[in-house]
Amino acid sequence: MQNKPAPAFPVDLEPSTPDHFIYKLPKTEMHLHLEGSFSLDQYKQVVDVPSDWTPEGWQPNYQYPTFDHFEQFILGYGDKWFNSPQRYLESAKAIFEAKLREGVTYMECSFGVIVCQIHGLPIDEVIDAIKSVVPAELELRLHMGLHHNSWNPEMEKALTDALSIKQLDGIDLHGPEDFPIQDWLVDYWTAARSAGLHTKAHAGELGKAADVREAIEKLGVRRIEHGLRAVDDPEVVALLKEYNVVCDICPVSNYKLKASKDYASHPLRQLVDAGITCTINTDDPFIFGSTINDEFIVLDQQAGFSKAELLQLARNGFEQAMVTTEQKTKFLSDFDIAAKALI
Repeated sequence: MQNKPAPAFPVDLEPSTPDHFIYKLPKTEMHLHLEGSFSLDQYKQVVDVPSDWTPEGWQPNYQYPTFDHFEQFILGYGDKWFNSPQRYLESAKAIFEAKLREGVTYMECSFGVIVCQIHGLPIDEVIDAIKSVVPAELELRLHMGLHHNSWNPEMEKALTDALSIKQLDGIDLHGPEDFPIQDWLVDYWTAARSAGLHTKAHAGELGKAADVREAIEKLGVRRIEHGLRAVDDPEVVALLKEYNVVCDICPVSNYKLKASKDYASHPLRQLVDAGITCTINTDDPFIFGSTINDEFIVLDQQAGFSKAELLQLARNGFEQAMVTTEQKTKFLSDFDIAAKALI
């Protein structure tokens, strides 16, 4: 039997109890990496650990000493597990089923092209494998995650061809935030939008407010993964508001990577008070030991967010969903019915 994750933080309610109102709401996941989201059972198939072992990142109040320590944990299993489209299928199936149990009905996730590069995996086959196991109850939008150095002569054709893969919904910029945005990224993000794909970028978690500005102005994105460091520069916050940029925030990840010293002082409060639209997400649930419900509960119990604010943060995900007007109307109607019953 698979061990259940320990709480990601001290809470009054066990994550398995349905008493908190958040458990009863339809929810979204807008920021999730498949490589950081597989199961403990799958991990134990490729890494020799004791039967009762769980990741150190699952411990209450744990913080990774350095970002390199966090990356080394991923590398310690990633290159062993994610070596075929079938492995992506198995991981995707497990996380999709878990998210349904958490009340998620709309989801945006990404896979890392760097893994395809390492193992020589065909991008289209990885995408097909992931999309083949999406449950009927879950609406999924899949993004291809690129690093700043993903473009090279060996990958040029694969990345060019990827823009015409029908099952692909968007692209996302992964990797160290302090790397400069090169010309190829600007060209590729522009080409992706011309091909009808949605574009995002990681910026402003461990980097600077200037990285958020660069992603908006150079890449033209209107969805920033994290973005919390924008609060360090009022002009960047104003830029977020001017362009209606949405920040997909992951509170537990931010705390455990030391981007926020604690939950009470998390920059989400400043962003919300400034009128910036934010969504709540888990980032890498296997690595950090959190569910989407945990993320909301920590905001309730340690960050001082009111019930009305939490409901709006949850609703924001559906408001920003990449779906038809008809689908969005249905999502919001279902959400409002569920929320009304809890007010």
